[in-house]
Amino acid sequence: MLDIALETQKICDHFDATLIINDHLDIALEIDADGVHLGNGDIDHKTARKELGINKIIGATAYNEIEAKFHQSNGIADYIGLGTFRKTRTKPEIKDFLSLQQIKALIDKQKQTYENPIPFLVIGGIRLEDIKSLLSVGIYGIAIASLINESNNKPLTYKTIQNAFQESGITLNTLKTGN
Repeated sequence: MLDIALETQKICDHFDATLIINDHLDIALEIDADGVHLGNGDIDHKTARKELGINKIIGATAYNEIEAKFHQSNGIADYIGLGTFRKTRTKPEIKDFLSLQQIKALIDKQKQTYENPIPFLVIGGIRLEDIKSLLSVGIYGIAIASLINESNNKPLTYKTIQNAFQESGITLNTLKTGN
Protein backbone atom coordinates (compact mmCIF):
# COMPACT_ATOMS: atom_id res chain seq x y z
CA MET A 1 0.00 0.00 0.00
CA LEU A 2 2.89 2.37 0.73
CA ASP A 3 4.25 1.88 -2.81
CA ILE A 4 0.88 2.88 -4.30
CA ALA A 5 0.69 5.93 -2.04
CA LEU A 6 4.19 7.03 -3.06
CA GLU A 7 3.35 6.69 -6.77
CA THR A 8 0.08 8.54 -6.26
CA GLN A 9 1.95 11.30 -4.43
CA LYS A 10 4.25 11.73 -7.45
CA ILE A 11 1.26 12.07 -9.77
CA CYS A 12 -0.46 14.54 -7.45
CA ASP A 13 2.74 16.59 -7.16
CA HIS A 14 3.07 16.68 -10.95
CA PHE A 15 -0.48 18.01 -11.35
CA ASP A 16 -0.40 20.18 -8.21
CA ALA A 17 -3.28 18.12 -6.81
CA THR A 18 -4.16 17.54 -3.17
CA LEU A 19 -3.60 14.00 -1.89
CA ILE A 20 -5.81 12.81 0.96
CA ILE A 21 -5.05 9.30 2.24
CA ASN A 22 -8.13 7.34 3.27
CA ASP A 23 -8.11 5.72 6.73
CA HIS A 24 -4.33 5.34 7.10
CA LEU A 25 -2.76 8.06 9.22
CA ASP A 26 0.53 6.15 9.26
CA ILE A 27 0.81 6.25 5.47
CA ALA A 28 -0.25 9.91 5.32
CA LEU A 29 2.55 10.72 7.77
CA GLU A 30 5.12 8.53 6.02
CA ILE A 31 4.66 10.13 2.60
CA ASP A 32 3.86 13.62 3.91
CA ALA A 33 0.45 13.60 2.21
CA ASP A 34 -1.70 16.71 2.26
CA GLY A 35 -4.05 15.04 4.72
CA VAL A 36 -6.07 12.06 5.82
CA HIS A 37 -9.75 11.14 5.71
CA LEU A 38 -10.89 9.26 8.79
CA GLY A 39 -14.02 7.18 9.00
CA ASN A 40 -15.96 6.63 12.19
CA GLY A 41 -14.04 3.48 13.10
CA ASP A 42 -10.57 4.93 12.49
CA ILE A 43 -8.17 6.69 14.85
CA ASP A 44 -9.77 9.62 16.64
CA HIS A 45 -9.49 13.03 15.02
CA LYS A 46 -7.76 14.72 17.98
CA THR A 47 -4.93 12.20 17.83
CA ALA A 48 -4.69 12.63 14.07
CA ARG A 49 -4.53 16.43 14.40
CA LYS A 50 -1.80 16.13 17.02
CA GLU A 51 0.20 13.83 14.74
CA LEU A 52 -0.38 15.77 11.50
CA GLY A 53 -0.24 19.31 12.83
CA ILE A 54 -2.42 22.25 11.87
CA ASN A 55 -1.23 22.56 8.27
CA LYS A 56 -2.60 19.21 7.09
CA ILE A 57 -6.16 18.41 6.07
CA ILE A 58 -8.36 16.10 8.12
CA GLY A 59 -11.63 14.85 6.70
CA ALA A 60 -14.37 13.20 8.71
CA THR A 61 -17.29 10.99 7.71
CA ALA A 62 -20.88 11.69 8.73
CA TYR A 63 -23.79 9.43 7.85
CA ASN A 64 -26.42 11.54 9.62
CA GLU A 65 -27.13 14.90 11.28
CA ILE A 66 -25.82 13.83 14.70
CA GLU A 67 -22.42 12.85 13.29
CA ALA A 68 -22.24 16.00 11.15
CA LYS A 69 -22.99 18.14 14.24
CA PHE A 70 -20.33 16.32 16.24
CA HIS A 71 -17.64 16.95 13.63
CA GLN A 72 -18.70 20.57 13.17
CA SER A 73 -18.68 21.30 16.90
CA ASN A 74 -15.37 19.63 17.77
CA GLY A 75 -13.53 21.92 15.37
CA ILE A 76 -10.94 19.41 14.20
CA ALA A 77 -12.12 18.32 10.74
CA ASP A 78 -11.49 20.55 7.72
CA TYR A 79 -14.31 18.95 5.73
CA ILE A 80 -17.07 16.40 6.25
CA GLY A 81 -17.72 13.55 3.83
CA LEU A 82 -21.52 13.36 3.99
CA GLY A 83 -23.33 10.28 2.78
CA THR A 84 -23.90 7.77 1.67
CA PHE A 85 -25.86 9.08 -1.31
CA ARG A 86 -26.42 5.77 -3.14
CA LYS A 87 -25.39 2.16 -2.91
CA THR A 88 -21.69 1.87 -3.61
CA ARG A 89 -19.23 -0.94 -4.14
CA THR A 90 -16.71 0.72 -1.86
CA LYS A 91 -19.08 0.54 1.14
CA PRO A 92 -21.43 -2.39 0.44
CA GLU A 93 -22.39 -2.67 4.12
CA ILE A 94 -24.15 0.72 4.09
CA LYS A 95 -27.91 0.30 3.82
CA ASP A 96 -29.21 3.79 4.73
CA PHE A 97 -28.79 6.55 2.18
CA LEU A 98 -29.21 10.32 2.37
CA SER A 99 -31.61 11.82 -0.14
CA LEU A 100 -30.96 15.08 -1.96
CA GLN A 101 -33.58 16.72 0.29
CA GLN A 102 -31.86 15.43 3.45
CA ILE A 103 -28.49 16.71 2.23
CA LYS A 104 -29.98 20.13 1.46
CA ALA A 105 -31.63 20.26 4.90
CA LEU A 106 -28.32 19.43 6.61
CA ILE A 107 -26.47 22.11 4.63
CA ASP A 108 -29.16 24.72 5.33
CA LYS A 109 -29.20 23.89 9.04
CA GLN A 110 -25.42 23.99 9.23
CA LYS A 111 -25.31 27.43 7.56
CA GLN A 112 -27.95 28.76 9.99
CA THR A 113 -26.24 27.29 13.05
CA TYR A 114 -22.53 27.92 12.52
CA GLU A 115 -20.69 31.10 11.62
CA ASN A 116 -17.98 29.15 9.77
CA PRO A 117 -19.54 25.88 8.59
CA ILE A 118 -17.21 23.07 7.60
CA PRO A 119 -17.51 22.20 3.89
CA PHE A 120 -19.61 19.14 3.03
CA LEU A 121 -18.49 16.77 0.30
CA VAL A 122 -21.10 14.19 -0.66
CA ILE A 123 -19.84 10.62 -0.83
CA GLY A 124 -21.10 7.27 -1.96
CA GLY A 125 -22.33 5.94 -5.27
CA ILE A 126 -22.52 9.26 -7.09
CA ARG A 127 -23.43 8.99 -10.77
CA LEU A 128 -22.79 11.51 -13.53
CA GLU A 129 -26.46 12.44 -13.62
CA ASP A 130 -26.39 13.28 -9.87
CA ILE A 131 -23.67 15.91 -9.97
CA LYS A 132 -25.65 18.97 -11.08
CA SER A 133 -28.47 18.37 -8.60
CA LEU A 134 -25.97 17.81 -5.77
CA LEU A 135 -24.14 21.01 -6.64
CA SER A 136 -27.44 22.90 -6.71
CA VAL A 137 -28.09 22.28 -2.99
CA GLY A 138 -24.88 23.95 -1.84
CA ILE A 139 -22.35 21.18 -1.34
CA TYR A 140 -18.67 22.05 -1.51
CA GLY A 141 -17.83 19.10 -3.70
CA ILE A 142 -18.08 15.38 -4.27
CA ALA A 143 -15.87 12.45 -3.40
CA ILE A 144 -15.91 9.77 -6.07
CA ALA A 145 -14.17 6.47 -6.62
CA SER A 146 -16.33 4.02 -8.57
CA LEU A 147 -17.54 6.67 -11.02
CA ILE A 148 -14.01 7.03 -12.37
CA ASN A 149 -12.63 3.57 -11.59
CA GLU A 150 -15.46 1.77 -13.37
CA SER A 151 -15.60 4.13 -16.35
CA ASN A 152 -14.79 2.77 -19.79
CA ASN A 153 -13.64 6.24 -20.83
CA LYS A 154 -11.97 7.90 -17.85
CA PRO A 155 -10.92 11.12 -19.65
CA LEU A 156 -14.48 11.66 -20.92
CA THR A 157 -15.92 10.93 -17.47
CA TYR A 158 -13.53 13.42 -15.88
CA LYS A 159 -14.37 16.05 -18.52
CA THR A 160 -18.11 15.51 -17.94
CA ILE A 161 -17.60 16.02 -14.20
CA GLN A 162 -15.54 19.14 -14.83
CA ASN A 163 -18.24 20.52 -17.17
CA ALA A 164 -20.96 19.90 -14.58
CA PHE A 165 -19.00 21.99 -12.07
CA GLN A 166 -18.38 24.75 -14.60
CA GLU A 167 -22.02 24.84 -15.74
CA SER A 168 -23.05 25.15 -12.10
CA GLY A 169 -20.72 28.13 -11.74
CA ILE A 170 -18.54 26.29 -9.25
CA THR A 171 -14.79 26.20 -9.53
CA LEU A 172 -13.16 22.87 -8.85
CA ASN A 173 -11.70 23.54 -5.42
CA THR A 174 -8.71 22.19 -3.66
CA LEU A 175 -9.28 21.62 0.02
CA LYS A 176 -6.99 23.46 2.38
CA THR A 177 -6.88 23.59 6.16
CA GLY A 178 -9.18 26.16 7.65
CA ASN A 179 -11.72 26.09 4.75
